[in-house]
Amino acid sequence: MAFWGVFLEPQKPYIHTYDDKRGRLQITQATLEVHNASDRSVVRCNVGGKSPILLCSLIPNISESCSLELEIEKHRDMVFLVLGANRVYLSGYFLLKESEDVYESDDASSSLVVTPGQITT
Repeated sequence: MAFWGVFLEPQKPYIHTYDDKRGRLQITQATLEVHNASDRSVVRCNVGGKSPILLCSLIPNISESCSLELEIEKHRDMVFLVLGANRVYLSGYFLLKESEDVYESDDASSSLVVTPGQITT
C-alpha cells in the first residue's frame, strides 16, 4: 500500500492525474486546517466538463474532518478546489494493482514524502 496526501489551498485548483505505475487512488479523509475560525470551507471536484460535485463542507470547531470513500477511475483527471478561507488536507492511498497479491507486497517499500502542495509516497 502506498499512502497519498495533498493540501488544497483556498481558490487554487489541484489536478490529480492518474498514474498507471501507482494505480487507482482511494481518497479517504478531508481535514480542515483552521486559519479563519468563522469561515466554512467546501471541497468540490470536477471530472471532465461535468458540473462540479461538492464533496464535503468543513466548519471550524464544529465539523473539522470528513470521512470519504472516493475511488479515482483510471485515466480520469480530477480537479479539486476549496471554496472558503481555510486550507484542507485530503489523504488516502493507492490501491494495489490487480496483478499484485496483498500477501506478497513489501511493507518496507512504503514511505511518505512531503512536498509543498502535495504529499505522496
